[in-house]
Amino acid sequence: MKKDKHFHKKYQVWYGVRKYEKGQKNWSGYIYEPSTKKQSKFDTGETVKDAARKMVLLRIEQMFADSDTLQPAKKFSANSINSILDTYLEKYKLKVITAPAEKQKRLVSSKSSLCKHLRNYFGDKSVYSIDKDDIDTYIGDRKKAGSASGSIMSGTRL
Repeated sequence: MKKDKHFHKKYQVWYGVRKYEKGQKNWSGYIYEPSTKKQSKFDTGETVKDAARKMVLLRIEQMFADSDTLQPAKKFSANSINSILDTYLEKYKLKVITAPAEKQKRLVSSKSSLCKHLRNYFGDKSVYSIDKDDIDTYIGDRKKAGSASGSIMSGTRL
């Protein structure tokens, strides 16, 4: 099948939609960045070609919208827990964009909740200054607060 190929002038990327396998139900989207020579492919979740193309454009906007504007300086360093959690949540939101809206909200809400506990406990602390004792204390405090073991472990994995 021939690729649906377009060039986004504002963000200087190639994009389009394609069905990679015969009989594939949903359209797959792809974005190619010539500057980095990287291509990302994803399921748009759409069965109509025009709707799939709109999903790809939405993904491009989310990926590159802030790259051409100046961002205010953040009040914390790049290796602080806060900045790492911010980056993690931004990337996670892009990852779940193809999920249905109600599922997106639930997924992002659960990750935000985990991040909230880590922010409250570690805040602007540098990742390099956190040791095993800090993590053990965090786990102990969460258990005392009545948190489920699964939630605590999800937070420490994060």
